[in-house]
Amino acid sequence: MIPIYTIGHSTHDLDDLLALLAKAGIAAVADVRSAPYSKRYPHFNREAFRKSLEKCGIYYVFMGAELGGRGSDESMRDGEGRVRYASIGKSPDFGNGIERILAGSERMSIALMCTEKDPLFCHRGILISRHIAARGVVVLHIHPDGRFETHRDAETRLCQIVGLGEPDMFRTEDQIIAEAYARQEARIAYVMPTGRDRGKALR
Repeated sequence: MIPIYTIGHSTHDLDDLLALLAKAGIAAVADVRSAPYSKRYPHFNREAFRKSLEKCGIYYVFMGAELGGRGSDESMRDGEGRVRYASIGKSPDFGNGIERILAGSERMSIALMCTEKDPLFCHRGILISRHIAARGVVVLHIHPDGRFETHRDAETRLCQIVGLGEPDMFRTEDQIIAEAYARQEARIAYVMPTGRDRGKALR
């Protein structure tokens, strides 16, 4: 099976991002942003970006409805409005989205695209890649400098980021990694605005 890639558009110029995709031999981009728009970087707005990719012979598909990091309803959030990745991961839509990605990867090289430059500060790394890698598929994260990082190496880096880099004789490696995911999720998961803040977010 062809590896599945991930990338964040971050603050890239359009040409720079296209060059990174070309270097990796990407044939299709799956946009996993819940809201595929950017006021600061309009060249990454859904329709504009799709047209730019098509000019380069790269397919574009929006998958934020299935694989977005904000959840589809309140049952996927805790009492404070914070998204629970475990709930998203168990949803039928998310499962169907993963299956679509896996099936597509058998035909072409796919990159999952979101916003953050570092996959460990984005749901594409903490949620989506975790589920894909658990299926035995190689996930490669494309960094801004063009470097590829395996998801396994990213998990090691994650443990260091959240303060779990030292050996622990009382827990297995899988238990440590699971806690690392939980700690990072608590730091980065989307929190639904409430009251006046929610009204601002919807405008």
